[in-house]
Amino acid sequence: MVDYGVGSGPRSVFVCDLDNDGDRDVVTANGDSDDISVLLNYGDATFATAVSYPAGDSPHSIYGGDIDGDGDKDLVVANYNSDSVSILINHGDATFEGVIDYGVGSGPRAVCLTDVDGDLVYDIVTANSLSDDVSVLINESDEPVYGCELRGDFNRSGQFDILDIDDFIDYLFRDGLPPACEEEADVNDSGQIDILDIDYMIDYLFRDGPEPIPCP
Repeated sequence: MVDYGVGSGPRSVFVCDLDNDGDRDVVTANGDSDDISVLLNYGDATFATAVSYPAGDSPHSIYGGDIDGDGDKDLVVANYNSDSVSILINHGDATFEGVIDYGVGSGPRAVCLTDVDGDLVYDIVTANSLSDDVSVLINESDEPVYGCELRGDFNRSGQFDILDIDDFIDYLFRDGLPPACEEEADVNDSGQIDILDIDYMIDYLFRDGPEPIPCP
């Protein structure tokens, strides 16, 4: 086991490629130091020293996705004590602009990005533990910020691997998060998302099966 230091009181962790080098980097939401930590992957499962960026009061959850349509993974953070989400825009090299805050319900403990209204733009959803509700923030960007990129890349990390299978199983059988793009989850291009897509993914990764059908 190797430990890497982050901020104080980490509450949540998310993994995605932040600097567009094909490797999965690590970010944490640190509830006691009111910041996030970014650890860049050197490509050999070792990580650079954490770089911190401020968030709101007591960040409890963090999620990554391309919010502004430039192809880079931005970050959104749910802040428990300030009843807000913080958006950090990625410059493309895993450095981030100043925080933009939006109000949500009381005591947000979880946040995710997904396309709520079908316009191919990531919207923000939070689960609010103190007000017993969810908040939905609609992204008002005029241009679609994503389309189907790679069938089987369920978590939109930029690569197709066993973590996508795990996320797929979570979605189908454990009430996990839905795919951001349905075409990416319909690996065998059957027109529906089901267990046969998981079998197709396993065949490809471990049994020399056919590659996923290209996205339209």
